[in-house]
Amino acid sequence: SHTTMGPTKGSVLVWGVLILAVLARSVESEEEGEEEGEEESEHALETLEEEEFWRVVHGKSPAVVLLDSPYCPHCRTMMEGMNSDDDEAMGTFAMMFTMFLGCGQCGSLDHVVEEARTVLAHMLEGDPGALFYRTEANVTNYDVSAYPRVEVYTRGETTVYTGEQDGVSLARFVAKLLRPAVVELEDADAVKALVVSHEITVVGWFGTQHDEFRHIFHRAAKHMRSRVTWEGVFAEVQRESVAQAVEMGSEPTVVLWKPYDEGRVVWNPAHDLTLPTMTEIIQWVDDASYPILGRVDWYGRFVERGLPMLWLFVQSEDQEAVQDAVEAVYPVAEALREEMSFLVVDGIRGRELMKKFGLSGDRLPAIVAEDVKERIPYPMPEDEEVTLESTADFCDAYLSGDIRPSRKSQPYPTDEDRWDGHVQVVVGDTFEEIVLDSTKDVVVEFYAPWCSFCKKHAPTTQKLAEVMKPVGSVVIAKMDRMRNDPPAGYQYVDWPEIWIFPAHDKTHPQAYRGRRNVKDLVHFIDEFASFSFDPVSWEKDEEELTTDLELEEDQAEGREWFTQDDDDEDAEEEEEEEEEEEEEEE
Repeated sequence: SHTTMGPTKGSVLVWGVLILAVLARSVESEEEGEEEGEEESEHALETLEEEEFWRVVHGKSPAVVLLDSPYCPHCRTMMEGMNSDDDEAMGTFAMMFTMFLGCGQCGSLDHVVEEARTVLAHMLEGDPGALFYRTEANVTNYDVSAYPRVEVYTRGETTVYTGEQDGVSLARFVAKLLRPAVVELEDADAVKALVVSHEITVVGWFGTQHDEFRHIFHRAAKHMRSRVTWEGVFAEVQRESVAQAVEMGSEPTVVLWKPYDEGRVVWNPAHDLTLPTMTEIIQWVDDASYPILGRVDWYGRFVERGLPMLWLFVQSEDQEAVQDAVEAVYPVAEALREEMSFLVVDGIRGRELMKKFGLSGDRLPAIVAEDVKERIPYPMPEDEEVTLESTADFCDAYLSGDIRPSRKSQPYPTDEDRWDGHVQVVVGDTFEEIVLDSTKDVVVEFYAPWCSFCKKHAPTTQKLAEVMKPVGSVVIAKMDRMRNDPPAGYQYVDWPEIWIFPAHDKTHPQAYRGRRNVKDLVHFIDEFASFSFDPVSWEKDEEELTTDLELEEDQAEGREWFTQDDDDEDAEEEEEEEEEEEEEEE
């Protein structure tokens, strides 16, 4: 059974103040991060060969291994700023950094490892708890198409890090893995101290008769710890006197403490005929910990939850305005907590996100409902005031399917703009007309105009369109994914990707995962196209088709997607352009 207490107006006020504090703190941490980023490292990382790499990964000493490519300017930049001081091992722990070789997005990772090591050392009072090395990507034989990623090896198990690509987030994740999955609490003061120091605290009391339940509880804790989005802590009290001192009731009992909403939730499955499974414990913890109105750092867990999400954008510089908006939305969020997730966001810093959702970004507060599975936004009209009544009506209309989604689209192309060379231009409003044409096999390159990877391979798309021009059943197209949204059901396509939409199976498009050269792309089209075509015409000049942006054999092994500029001046020019693009993106 769940034991809860209803929120009061005072608790809503406190929650609004907490939100303001977090919004302010996020700005301060950003500024501190910029100051720290200006400091330079004094050491270079030790390079691991293949045999040494596997010895480190499977050894008992903790290790952080950066996988880089000598052909990627971003990897070279990262190497200049990393510290490799030898530190004492802390438990069986190893971590490996991997990068998307040659992709402009990796420029933001330049100081991630250095910052993570520094933050971790501070958190652990001087010792970051891991050795730092580097190696080349081909040493590991991993599939480079899966980059960027961080894999964490701890006590023989592998965890894929999917969190934010910044040093603070990574350091927090590593620190979490270094501590026990379940903390043993000896007295009531230890329980209270743990509750105060963590946002979510889950404490179990099992006595002497429920060892199997205890074992399942420990397995659930270990599983939750490996989640990037989990910031809580599991603990156990072993003496009845301690359990009674903190009002945990009879064994077996699990209590979740949190500094928001009802404060604590109690689960006492003593009368259940069967033991709860690990999945049931995890589900209970999730359900009990979700806030009625979450801060922006809850976004990842809300996405995992899978329910529609309501975004409340607030004027963070005006405390009274924030409080008014929270008081208007909180009762609705409480009533619909089982049907939707509710998130409050700084509207000033989130202005670009508001625009992405179809709002102007000029008026606050503002509300947007989002289908998180399809990534489709449903904005509330900006000329409508955010009140308790308007919020409730909007949510009811959204859940009833009575609100039309917002969908970005550039203007309908003119006759002159419909084609870029032999490549057809697609915008949001022409997606159905062109891409979902059941008489054509349509290949679409989804790109971002500032993405260096996209720009580097744009000539390949043009060459492909030229080669496929005689094949009337195939259309080669492109869409600026930053300025245009596909219709519902196709929101998963993203940049920098190439997809084929077969004429006879538009609901099951296929993504291209191979090398960006014409020959391989034509093979891909031939494999998935609904209409067959004669391959003789393009195989006659195979040498020409395979030279575009393709690596030499000695470079291609283990680095299939990427190229090296032999001309140093071109490489320098490319680095300068990428730096400018990154500044523009920021």
